[in-house]
Parts: sequence; C-alpha cells; structure tokens
Amino acid sequence: TPGQYVLPRSSVVATKEFVEARMTLALPARGRSIEGYRAAEIVGEGLKQAVHSALRYEALDKAALKAHIEAVVDQDALRKQLDAKGLCAFVGNGSVLPRKSGVDDRPMTKADEPNLVLFASPATMEVSIDLPHAGTVRGMGIKKGISLIIGGGFHGKSTLLQALQVGVYDKVKGDGRELVSCDPAAVKIRAEDGRYIQ
Repeated sequence: TPGQYVLPRSSVVATKEFVEARMTLALPARGRSIEGYRAAEIVGEGLKQAVHSALRYEALDKAALKAHIEAVVDQDALRKQLDAKGLCAFVGNGSVLPRKSGVDDRPMTKADEPNLVLFASPATMEVSIDLPHAGTVRGMGIKKGISLIIGGGFHGKSTLLQALQVGVYDKVKGDGRELVSCDPAAVKIRAEDGRYIQ
C-alpha cells in the first residue's frame, strides 16, 4: 500500500522504454462461470481509464511529479555525503518529526497540534550540506560514534529516534522528514528495560 516511503516495488516497473504495471483483477462471476460481458467492460473500459489517469504523463500533475523526483534525488545525495563529512546522520532544520498519530505516518500539522515545534539544530552540532535541487541546507549533523539524547518527558527524544530510524529511506515530498537521513547501514538496537547491550 502507498505510504510515506519511496521503496522499490515489484508492482510497477519503469524503464526508459516502458512502464509495466502488475496487478490482480477479480472478474465478475456467477458460480464457476465468468460473466463475459461485464468482464469485458471492466477490462476494456475501466482498466483503460485507470491506465490513462495513472500511468500517462499527460494526466499527471507535472509540477508535483518534478518536485517529487527532485526531493528523492536530494535525499539520495544527502545520504551519500554523510560518510565524507564524518556523520552517521543528519536532521535538517525545519523538519517536521512528529507524526499525526501512532497509526498515521503522515506529518503532524499546526491544525493537529497548535504548539507543533519544527526541528532546530543545536548551534554546536549545526552543519551545512549542498544538495542538487534544494541548494545549501543546514541542520544537525550527528557524528559517527556514540551520541546521547537526553531530556525530560515529552521533549521529543523518542520522536527524534523514530525519525532517525527511518532515515535510511527516501520519503515522499511533503512528509516533513525529507532532510532526515542516516547511513544506509544504520540499524536500530533496543535493550529491554534493565538489560544492557554489549
């Protein structure tokens, strides 16, 4: 199902030569017999309309498509620069880290929470990174090694960690975490309460 992440999928294959969409289709039937005329309508007209509205460039919002592609290219470029800068992660200033809810991965908005706080890097950890489309962006660079995140209750520690753990993935434009990136080899390790990790 569609979500906030840009992931390789086997349901659509796009090359310079063609776009191939793979799907299953439930045809209307009566008992063990397919209803041929209704099936022909679905395949002949319904499927044709779906293909024209979803897969043809002329039917797409060209500005939104361009913005999406540029956002993904920038995220890939950001991730590729981390190692050379001695960083394991980066969180861009202005990023929206909180999500709408525990079951809704879309970004929280001011309408959801009037006191929403956008991410701002501590001055001591702020770095600049140049991206192909967004230009120079500033944010918190997390250096390789051990970093501690401390703070009181409801100060955003878990929210920051949750954003970092998905920093290995590209996000759709408007997700709010487009400038949150981690080393592609990063993994999340969590100890049970009272136990430590060696």
